[in-house]
Amino acid sequence: MLLQSQAGITLGGQLSTPLVLGLTGVAGHLLSSRLFEVTRRLIEDAKHKKELEDHLHHTDRMAMMGLLAASVAHEVGNPLTYLLGNIELMRVKLERDAYEKQQFIEHLDEAAVGAQRIARIVRDMRQLARKDDSQTLKEIDVRRVLEGTLQLARAEIRRRAELEVELGDTPGVVASEVRLSQVFLNLLVNAAQAIPEGKLEQKVRVETGTGKNGEAFISVSDTGSGIKPEHRDRLFQPFFTTKSREQGTGLGLSICAQLVKNYGGRIEVESEVGKGSTFRVLLPPRGAGPLPAAVTPE
Repeated sequence: MLLQSQAGITLGGQLSTPLVLGLTGVAGHLLSSRLFEVTRRLIEDAKHKKELEDHLHHTDRMAMMGLLAASVAHEVGNPLTYLLGNIELMRVKLERDAYEKQQFIEHLDEAAVGAQRIARIVRDMRQLARKDDSQTLKEIDVRRVLEGTLQLARAEIRRRAELEVELGDTPGVVASEVRLSQVFLNLLVNAAQAIPEGKLEQKVRVETGTGKNGEAFISVSDTGSGIKPEHRDRLFQPFFTTKSREQGTGLGLSICAQLVKNYGGRIEVESEVGKGSTFRVLLPPRGAGPLPAAVTPE
């Protein structure tokens, strides 16, 4: 004969319904707590990964600005010299009372042009140096972002090559201005560095336009050394580089590819050893879905 206690335990080797229900509840509570803890850790890991990625992207921008420091200083130095020269000329002529009104206005206008050029360069540097706007996605004009980036890269390119720019109409795209500027600056500097200093009749060409499927394209071409076939499959791998340690870390192109992918786009590459390379950024217009992956010829 089986005896049952008040706690619901059946003596004699069997479990009663109340105890089973109680154990099930405890197990469910433990499972829920465990799932909650696992979920919390996954969220924290994802947040930590995002913070690391943001820090890496910002570090890459700072490294790029350090690399361009001498060129940017030269780009600022020219209009600054022009500005100071005009101010000194106006001071001397005012002291001698040798100014005609129209001439004074012309010198002021020339000084203003130099000051505005410096202001644009400083603005573009500040834009690139901003810590993070990865969450600030909005419709942007690709050409305007590219024009600002060209202000920073122009002097570096002109040390090595003639710069050609043809900015055709593009659709608005949804992206971060800072991050997109980072992509363009990497491609522009890479194009310049692909051309040895002192070589004559070299070119870097920059184009924008609208592709056949309505996407925005930004193309950066150079007449440099080209990319060896055995290196092409590794171009976008982190830390892969054929540059010296002073010129790059090997992170630039991998970051570019990831950022463009985040905005639904892709980067295409054409290259021939000894003749140069073309990097083409494709971005979907606002409201469109991600672009399909590039088809690799067999």
